[in-house]
Formats: sequence, structure tokens, C-alpha cells
Amino acid sequence: MKRAVIIFLAIIFISAGTIVFIKSASAKEFRTSGIISNVAADGNNYIATLKADDGKEYTAVTASIPVQKKMLMLENGDKVTVTGSVIHYKAAFNIEVKDILKSN
Repeated sequence: MKRAVIIFLAIIFISAGTIVFIKSASAKEFRTSGIISNVAADGNNYIATLKADDGKEYTAVTASIPVQKKMLMLENGDKVTVTGSVIHYKAAFNIEVKDILKSN
């Protein structure tokens, strides 16, 4: 029953035009480094593309105000290290960002 309610709520949010990420309780802390691009606001979230050093491309998402402020100071091409949780959405790897640090 709980799963049905979560799926129902996800459908409501998605149909309202809001991007919803559902994370399992078993989500582990994730850390990667790479080049950031396309930082943009999307409703209450900030989203950026991260081309990781391992060649994978991630979408980095945050609703945290302190992290949003850090993301706004970044420019395309900046080298960063991102810490957060991996969320699988539409066969893509997304990162719910808890911290982002610019590398020198």
C-alpha cells in the first residue's frame, strides 16, 4: 500500500510538470569529480550537467540553498567535486547534491 501511495504521488508531481526523484532508503553516499556545465534553475531546484572524470555524464540536482549558492558561483568548464546520493531516473544517473566544491 505504501508503495502505491508513493507511485501515485510521483505521478501527480510529474504530471504537474515538476521533476520528482524517488530515492530508496538504501541510497549510499556518492562522490565524483569532473567538469561542470549548464547550471540552471528549475523551479525550486538547481540543475547542472557534470562530465565526470570516469567519462560518465551526470545530472546534478539540489534544492539546498547553501549548495545552490555554490552552484551559482560556478562557470561552465569549472572542475568540481560533488558529494551526494545517486538517484536512478529514466535510465539515467542523477546526483542529489549535498555538497559541491570547486577544484583548483
